[in-house]
Amino acid sequence: MATRSLRVHATITIVLLLTKLAVAAELHVAPSGSDADADGSIFHPYRTITVAAAAARPGDTVFVHDGVYDMARVSISAQGPAHSPITIRAFPGETPILDGTGAGPRAAVEAEDKSAITSVIDLRHARNIIVEGLTVRGSEGYGISTWESVDILVRHCHVSRTWSRALGGTGAHLTFEYNHVTDAVLMNENERILDERDHGIMDYWSAAAATWYREGGVLSRDVTFRGNTIENSWGEGIDALHVDGAVISGNTVRNTYSVLVYVDHSRNVTIEGNRLSAPDPRFIRRDTHERPCGVQIAAESYAGTEPIAVENIVVRENLITDAVTGVNFWRDPANTSRTNRYSHVTITGNTLARIDILPVGFSAIHDPEGAATNICRDNIIHESLLTEGSGPISLRLENPELWLVENNIIVPQP
Repeated sequence: MATRSLRVHATITIVLLLTKLAVAAELHVAPSGSDADADGSIFHPYRTITVAAAAARPGDTVFVHDGVYDMARVSISAQGPAHSPITIRAFPGETPILDGTGAGPRAAVEAEDKSAITSVIDLRHARNIIVEGLTVRGSEGYGISTWESVDILVRHCHVSRTWSRALGGTGAHLTFEYNHVTDAVLMNENERILDERDHGIMDYWSAAAATWYREGGVLSRDVTFRGNTIENSWGEGIDALHVDGAVISGNTVRNTYSVLVYVDHSRNVTIEGNRLSAPDPRFIRRDTHERPCGVQIAAESYAGTEPIAVENIVVRENLITDAVTGVNFWRDPANTSRTNRYSHVTITGNTLARIDILPVGFSAIHDPEGAATNICRDNIIHESLLTEGSGPISLRLENPELWLVENNIIVPQP
């Protein structure tokens, strides 16, 4: 009886697998296609990804073929189950280009409510979607964004010349890996903010890649930025904003206007194995005469969500060079609540070199009661250009009683 039961179970499993394979289909998109009378086959492709994604079923793959898709605005709300995601990818060996130039409307400012900002690829209330190998350029707002989406993977895409953010958004279980971002946050290209700030036109910029809070002020959750290359952002580089559980790992971030990696209003964030630098003199701000920070932690206050303290932040085995500061906590003077604090910060195994002012600096917490011990150990820290008292300094921890500092190698200035 037991043997017969096992055979029946095996037969059912094989039938289910064959059924799954039979159901999965390929849909095709091409600039020469039609959304009106096509069936999505390779001989009769759709014209837009939006229509193809709406027609896709769990397990299907939407292949996007060579060509330039002008004034591209792709909306994806498909729902794929966990075991059968819907994949939208470039056809093998081809390079489809989604050009959002002129698709507008252009974002006037980077407002607190980001849900209405135009995206070239907008994954909205989508689930279990893979986007792979697409080229996105010329966005009037965002490049590839998620809004209230779950289990999304964006990989091997090239995103360039976005008016605001290139990658990121809101939701849970989001992964952005091995993408290449260039020339993001053009709303501040050549420091436009300094020219317009005094007229009330713009006083805020975004990042090349970032998270944001969900509807109702809920934190996004479980977001990964892995192995991406981000270059020439006129805002920040990678931001963990309003997120509980984020990994920023193995990325190369070069030349940003503000901060290379920023953690704010978030908890349980790991920043490891990244290469962060800003050697290009174009990104030295003309008002402060400073390069961007390397890794900055803060607890700003925001209109759409209750403020929280930053906690459980790990900064590990990063190479940070050519920045104004290496790793620091900035105390936002606008946040007067006791949430303007940090706890359980670990800085370990990093190399900090060619830092202009301060390799490691944490502003004072004005209400340190109950703050946990923080750790700074096993780092290679090159002395900065800043001198105090008897010579150059490497660490400034304004609440030293909250820190365990040990086994750091301090390299003197040459």
